[in-house]
Amino acid sequence: ICHHHEEVNEIVRRIDGTTVEGKQPIKTKKELLAALNNIPLKNPTKGALARRIQFIAMKAWAAEADANCPANISDKQAAILEKEGIGQIRKDRPGVVSPPKSEP
Repeated sequence: ICHHHEEVNEIVRRIDGTTVEGKQPIKTKKELLAALNNIPLKNPTKGALARRIQFIAMKAWAAEADANCPANISDKQAAILEKEGIGQIRKDRPGVVSPPKSEP
């Protein structure tokens, strides 16, 4: 990380809302990952910063996957799914969506 302290400090300032050298503030996970991936790494597979970037990317992906999991869908969202005929959230099995009910 010590080899990249200037780049990392720039990213931290951008996260804090500062425009740095014409680069806009970072407001989303996607923008953060793009900024981190633009750092030229000396050891892109096993270096300390490379491992940390990979960890951040995995955490961001996991958080996004959790947010989209049917177990985390609100009752209002579940009602929309059912109304639109997409499926029905199973209360007895969190995270499982049953196929839409077929009309007789």
